[in-house]
Amino acid sequence: MIQGRSSVTAIKEIQIRGTIEMRLNQRKFHNIKKYKPIIKSIGVFDVFCGDGKNIIDGQTIMGSPIEIMKAIEGSNIYRNIPTQFFASDNRQTAVDTLSNLISRRNAYPVNIIKNKADDQMKFIDWFLSEGNHAILLVDPNGPKVIPFEAINSLSKYHRQLDLIINISETAINRIKGCGITKNCNWWADYEKFEDILWELLQSYKSGWIRDAIKGDKQKWRIFTAWSYAKPKRAWEKQGLFEINAKQDIIDILDGGGDETGNTSIGPLFA
Repeated sequence: MIQGRSSVTAIKEIQIRGTIEMRLNQRKFHNIKKYKPIIKSIGVFDVFCGDGKNIIDGQTIMGSPIEIMKAIEGSNIYRNIPTQFFASDNRQTAVDTLSNLISRRNAYPVNIIKNKADDQMKFIDWFLSEGNHAILLVDPNGPKVIPFEAINSLSKYHRQLDLIINISETAINRIKGCGITKNCNWWADYEKFEDILWELLQSYKSGWIRDAIKGDKQKWRIFTAWSYAKPKRAWEKQGLFEINAKQDIIDILDGGGDETGNTSIGPLFA
């Protein structure tokens, strides 16, 4: 099952919007409080944007690029900080469909391009090297296509970059169980998937993970990492839990915890 056909897709897309909007608001307020604004500009990137919509049981569910635009508009960050949205996909049909779906009139630049994830990551590297800030959403259909090496390389900009990855726990465990590494060059370097997440956490200096959605058999989880304008209060009410140790990740992926199913960072299994 790919995420765009899941019965809980609508909830997942709203979670993505909510997380990005919270981060945009934090950056906006943090920048306003400074006597001299410290954010030159900000770009929001969706490197697996798709065509912007999902059809489930005859109902149209808007995809991540549409929800991201709602987050940008909801935060009004573009009124205080120059803001751009970059949506990319390696399929021309997806790019064409999304281009027709999105209005030509927006209060901020919207860039929709055909590009491979690895090539788009190089552009993001350049964008950050120019002193800009960015929010990067990595929301593919499966974990095998996640450009982990490029993502880890971007950690040198961790003070400028928010990382948001949507990961299927079920797909990860299936790959781990089958030992599939043919199309995952990065996979052979790690004995367990939690090692990958822990390495990212160490590189980005902090990490949070969202509770799974009740009824989602694929157990898609949003893993986030940021060190700029870290929230002063926990986001448990939003279903986000801070990762403080590698054991927290192991508990999440393996379903560990006490007899109630809770881990050290909250009731992760609904």
